[in-house]
Amino acid sequence: MTYLALVHGSRAIKYFAHQSLNKGLWNEMRRLTGEIKKLTPILYSLEPQPTVSTDSPSINLVGKTYHGKKYIIAVNDSPSPVKATIKLSPSSGKYARVLFENRIVKVKVNQITDTFKAYQRHVYELTD
Repeated sequence: MTYLALVHGSRAIKYFAHQSLNKGLWNEMRRLTGEIKKLTPILYSLEPQPTVSTDSPSINLVGKTYHGKKYIIAVNDSPSPVKATIKLSPSSGKYARVLFENRIVKVKVNQITDTFKAYQRHVYELTD
């Protein structure tokens, strides 16, 4: 839900709990907060955004540019896995480093094809 809010333009996120959370959930919140902290300058960037689109109605995405580098944040809002193609314009490199996942995907003909688990997010940094 946090990434969906950010993709759709939220400028702030606030969490609260009515009851104490278990240690595993607190650790997950700490990890998520660390990701958002790293993405904050990208999310607030005023540089022109790349145009991005997808063939999957359950993938929500936004393109960002920060210090000349292009980024795509994509989120599956479905309870089912999805294989999606993300189209980029203009051309933005040959590879996409998937932040927070330690992997790289190829950009083929200005497109990224990737698989999303239920409710999964991918953050791509486009490189040559």
